[in-house]
Amino acid sequence: MARYDRIAPLPSPPRDRAIPAWPVLRDLEGRERDTDLARRVRLRFLALRPVRRLATRGIERVPAPSFHRQVEAVRAELGALPANDPERSRLARFLHQIGTRTPLAVTAATLDMGEVLEEGGHLYGAEEFYRTALQLAEAYGLTPQRVIAHRLLGRVLRALRRWPEATESYRVAVELSRTLDDAEQWCRSMDGLAAAYREEGRFDDARRVYGELLDRGQDRSDALSTATALAGLCRTELDAGDPDRAVELGWLVLPRTVDAEQRHLVLRTLGLALTKLGLYTAAERCHGIVTERTAVPATRVQAMLDLARVAAYVGRSDLAGDRLRRAIAEAGRHGLGRLLGQAEELLSDLERGAAGERVTAPVAASPSEQTRRIAAEIEALDTTLVPASG
Repeated sequence: MARYDRIAPLPSPPRDRAIPAWPVLRDLEGRERDTDLARRVRLRFLALRPVRRLATRGIERVPAPSFHRQVEAVRAELGALPANDPERSRLARFLHQIGTRTPLAVTAATLDMGEVLEEGGHLYGAEEFYRTALQLAEAYGLTPQRVIAHRLLGRVLRALRRWPEATESYRVAVELSRTLDDAEQWCRSMDGLAAAYREEGRFDDARRVYGELLDRGQDRSDALSTATALAGLCRTELDAGDPDRAVELGWLVLPRTVDAEQRHLVLRTLGLALTKLGLYTAAERCHGIVTERTAVPATRVQAMLDLARVAAYVGRSDLAGDRLRRAIAEAGRHGLGRLLGQAEELLSDLERGAAGERVTAPVAASPSEQTRRIAAEIEALDTTLVPASG
């Protein structure tokens, strides 16, 4: 009998030489025997095909009755997922939105669905949804949606570590947003470009882009650009190996953040920097505030995992395990596959700890006196913002 598991995998064909929506199926690579994932990927493939048809042929050239029959056929397949499954409801909403057949509604729905897949860690599917939305936006002159599509595409390409493509996508988003004079999208696109450089290890390039963003923010009294630049520089210094400088910048930008979620982003970076300096009580306070206050499920789960790591580093494996179980449950409720993967890695670390091998704390250096003062102030933050211990 043939051993099919020994057959070398065939490379995925280029997008322009594959059947419509084929790249969505690439999320199955290496997990072909995962029947639940196979079911989900198949539904995504089927759901995107009607949109790819519109994008390829043009909305006005696709007969409405034929299109709606195709959509209804996909809707009938949703029963393959449990009634309370988050993705089932999101796919149902997506199918309803594309039924309008208006360029803006279809493009926006496709971008939204791509974000759902990206958050779940299904990056090839997300990429294909973003590219399909971009194709529609280009065909119908939807420049604001082109900016968003390029920016989101840059983000998923960063996650796939395809740096040249990611930076090019962000550059296009920067230029398009500049022509629209859209300050917010320009800021977010610049932030993404700098993040791509940072994640590639090109810290000087990241600092240069954030410097340009900071200059514009100060010249125009633009609070969003100023806060985004300082928050980005904070993370850049952390990743570049200077947690002391990251703490200084994080503490500087914290009162300047423009909304709650940006504040939570800065608090998380501060928590990570303080952890690297061995200042665990202050680090726990940062992550605790985020866990308690954020309205974004992914941010909450990430902070819960950060809290579990801190507990593991101080030798509290019981507390780490409890926090980890809560994080896994929360991630499961919201379909956050990417974070479930992080939880599994941490669980593996904890299991080694239970076998007698202590989880190693990533202390990089001794904190400066200024950092110690900041840590003390963080520990004294209003306790109503912090969840109960454990």
